[in-house]
Amino acid sequence: MKKIANFTLLLLFAALLPRCKDNDPIIPPPPPPPCLAGLDSVTIPAVNQDTINDFSWCVFSWIPFYPERYKYSFPSFNPNNAAEIAFVRWDRQENEWHLCILDFCSGELRIITDQAFEYVDWGKKDWIIFIGRDHQVWKVQSNGEGLTRLTNGGENSNCIWNADGNAIVYVRTNAPGYCFMLNENGTILDTIEKMQARPAFDWSPDDKILTLDGDANTYGFGYYDMALDTIVFVEEVELKNYIHQMEWSKDYTEIFWTGVWKIARTNIHTSLKMEIINLPDGVNNRRYIGFTISPDFKHIVTCREDWKQLNECDVEIRTNLYIMNIDGMDERKILIPE
Repeated sequence: MKKIANFTLLLLFAALLPRCKDNDPIIPPPPPPPCLAGLDSVTIPAVNQDTINDFSWCVFSWIPFYPERYKYSFPSFNPNNAAEIAFVRWDRQENEWHLCILDFCSGELRIITDQAFEYVDWGKKDWIIFIGRDHQVWKVQSNGEGLTRLTNGGENSNCIWNADGNAIVYVRTNAPGYCFMLNENGTILDTIEKMQARPAFDWSPDDKILTLDGDANTYGFGYYDMALDTIVFVEEVELKNYIHQMEWSKDYTEIFWTGVWKIARTNIHTSLKMEIINLPDGVNNRRYIGFTISPDFKHIVTCREDWKQLNECDVEIRTNLYIMNIDGMDERKILIPE
């Protein structure tokens, strides 16, 4: 009787188990989170010493010295993979510029092209645009294929993709100095006259482009609203905090920005500002030149200069990429292989 009872329990347990029919769809496991475990092997904690460089005793202009071979600038996250960034590397020994990609998971560095100079933006369709050494807008796939020049005139800067990766805005810095919109193949779609002589930084899905705003007496930032064809002013900042980069927040209600000695975020509706990194008054030994936000909005990668005064007129400058949490905590220097 005991054996029969045990057998009955086994049948009941089996009946309660989910059954898989031959025609049932196979549900794959969820994809793993972005591989950022590799950060421990490709980064070291940042050394932040609050010091003041004073060149007031220098009779002539101060002189910079660069002890490191490479200078890194214009980082841009892969919008489809939070474990990859693209950036420009300047080799001072060879006087060469390269567009590179670093994989945080493997620590691998890939050189994509030697045409890049500045203003890198990685698009949703896996095309990377940049300003080349000829001051033209170029694009290339992340595997190095399809290198194409998209413009053929003027001196250009601030090229950015829209959210879908199928349109580009860039700024011509010389006459006539307008902001142009291209399709992904380089055909001009429009000329944005309201953006004349204004840089373009980031482009939201509802067609708002972050830009600078001001006149002879004020200096600040805001956005160009494409639907309303108008510039919306958000915040005024001090001239010493010249803005190098801006990006939209995850919900597009805030603007992240760098102002040389600080990184902050400002609400576009209330102008409420939250400082992520802010050096104490007078401290000027490190500068945050630009940044990029990861697609999962968990990390910031920034281009940082560290200044060390050697004497009255000489200063040693090291330029590297650093990564930190979105709130500015756990700042770390990225160790980029040669």
